[in-house]
Amino acid sequence: MSGMLSGNNFTCGGVPIGHLETSMIYSNHVVDLTPIHLSRSDAQFDGSVQVDFTRRLGLFNATNSFPPADIARALAPDEHTVLEQIRCDGPIYAAGRGQVDYHSWTNHTFKGTFRADKIGFGKLQAAHFDADVEARGTQLTFTNANVQVYGGLAKGFADFDIHLQDGSAPYRINARLSQMNLAQMLKQLSSGDYGRTRGTLSGAFELSADAKAEFWKSVQGDGRINIKDGYLADVPFLGGFSRLIQSAFASFTLFSLTSFSADYTLHDNTIWSDNAQLGGALLSARGRGSYSPKTGLNFVVSAEPFRPTNSEDKEWYQLNRWAADALKEGAAPLLKLFEFQLSGSLDKPEWRFVNLPKEVSGILGKGK
Repeated sequence: MSGMLSGNNFTCGGVPIGHLETSMIYSNHVVDLTPIHLSRSDAQFDGSVQVDFTRRLGLFNATNSFPPADIARALAPDEHTVLEQIRCDGPIYAAGRGQVDYHSWTNHTFKGTFRADKIGFGKLQAAHFDADVEARGTQLTFTNANVQVYGGLAKGFADFDIHLQDGSAPYRINARLSQMNLAQMLKQLSSGDYGRTRGTLSGAFELSADAKAEFWKSVQGDGRINIKDGYLADVPFLGGFSRLIQSAFASFTLFSLTSFSADYTLHDNTIWSDNAQLGGALLSARGRGSYSPKTGLNFVVSAEPFRPTNSEDKEWYQLNRWAADALKEGAAPLLKLFEFQLSGSLDKPEWRFVNLPKEVSGILGKGK
């Protein structure tokens, strides 16, 4: 059987389609739609599609600008995958060829490329994303990924198990971050006034989690973060250190936090770090502890006189050695008392002295 097929203003799996036009041939339990054109005001699909009813496979070679969530719903309206959580508010371009298993959803095989602007996943909103895409079995893999986000760049790879029969949807991400704008990130991911905050964030992370489960309950991984050239006093869980030091040393009116770095691990619903480092004018600090959404912050932070935390600080340290030596001689004995306990939530952290009465924390900086 052969012929032409066209249609206007209909839905496929709940996905609106403005226009369909295709040439159709049916033979030996296979329907061939070549060429096929689907369109609506914001997207189109062009290429060829064959549906093998015996093997229950859909074979394709096409270019596409429909969002991934629409493609997933059109192919499997009764199934729910992690692709539905991807938001696209800008133009999309995808090209690929291969097969989709619409029976068991475990025998996918295809390759292609994907590009999108203004794409989001959860709270993350990226200006641009491009990657090579490959599917094998139930696994969807993005390699050579480039993400423009928060004024910087993330590079790496990710893979998603898009349909497992146990109901889980595990994914893994490995990325390197560079030159991200800290203020942009904080404004998008959290509430608060970060008008004065500045800094450049870089780092790397590797994590795995389950998209069908709560993030903190399923995540495992590790990474490193580094912030430099910053003004961090308005970041709630960092700024308390600065305020306590300024309250204790009236002459430190110019004291500020300019850098932060830490290696960390993620497991057991908690992020852990043994070497969180704060760098500032004249003083720095080292912290160790953990953070959990359930129990909050639990860090011990020790003030140190003028210990540089990155290469820029080291150069400045050499140029101002006389100031550092004077500070070490005059303040080091007193700074032994300046060990702090950081607790509470990220929005409302509490700083208090470990080796001084609790009331002192309330007087100096009101404990926050």
